Amino acid sequence: MRTQTNAGLQVFVPVLNARCIYIRRQVPQYLLMAGIPKGRHLEIGRQRHIDDNCSAVLSPRGLRVDRQRARLSMLQFCLLRAGCWIDTIMKQWIELGIAEIPNNGGTLKLSQRDEEFSIRLSGIRGDLMNSRMHGSEDALAELGCSRLGSVVDAHVLVGGLGMGFTLAAALNALASSSEVTVAELIPAVVAWNQGPLGECAGHPLKDARTRVYIGDVADLVAGKESVFDAILLDVDNGPEGLTHADNDFLYAANGLEALYRALRPEGTLAVWSAGPDPLFLTRLKKAKFHASIRTVRARPGKGSRHTIFLADKTPKIP
Repeated sequence: MRTQTNAGLQVFVPVLNARCIYIRRQVPQYLLMAGIPKGRHLEIGRQRHIDDNCSAVLSPRGLRVDRQRARLSMLQFCLLRAGCWIDTIMKQWIELGIAEIPNNGGTLKLSQRDEEFSIRLSGIRGDLMNSRMHGSEDALAELGCSRLGSVVDAHVLVGGLGMGFTLAAALNALASSSEVTVAELIPAVVAWNQGPLGECAGHPLKDARTRVYIGDVADLVAGKESVFDAILLDVDNGPEGLTHADNDFLYAANGLEALYRALRPEGTLAVWSAGPDPLFLTRLKKAKFHASIRTVRARPGKGSRHTIFLADKTPKIP
């Protein structure tokens, strides 16, 4: 299943709809570490012409690659032309579902590529969420629940299910007698997490301690008194929301007062944000919280820097 030229060139060519980079000589490990993904390859026999949907052709003159069709970075393309061995398939994204955000908030699209999942928002470049980058979502729960590991019957509210990583991290931080309520505005997001997407975070919706509320998280805090030991908000893009204008209530003075009342005396509010927001930190303090910020990374030791606002109802004892 391997095509050999007189020069000893080894070429692996794609099947339909696959995105491939191809093989010549052994590439040094440091080049693989420079951003070249390594994976399995598909092989077919002595073909010299390949379907138009494919991204390369083995012709009598050698290997000809369409960089744009193959979606190669310039680094990958230059390495390929230099004759390096790059063993990978860059698979296409497969759309699994779409969901409309209420009140004309836009459209969410769930896609999968191999074991990687992506949720994108219409009109916004890049991923809104990606299953390979969830360090800050984990940190939101770990920091917000840091007091609760040994607390019996702790009750935690998670605002925003997303890909389930914050919910999963909260469950991991809590005792077996605890309960975690997760509020998700969009029913399709819950359905996605009940399907293949749920595998990414270990199917936290199947945990017996999990309760799901489909609706606005603000409904669960309005008028409540001393109900939750921690409230973890991963709603929108933080205080500067992208998708749902009604979330502004949560981050305004009235919303913060409602969150304060809904917490038990030693409760903690933790808020995920795409970046720092000094004005929001000031609003937290005006709402009587003992507030601070933590900067966390999207991936361990690398990736985008995100902000976690930590707001305690009573000051922590050193």
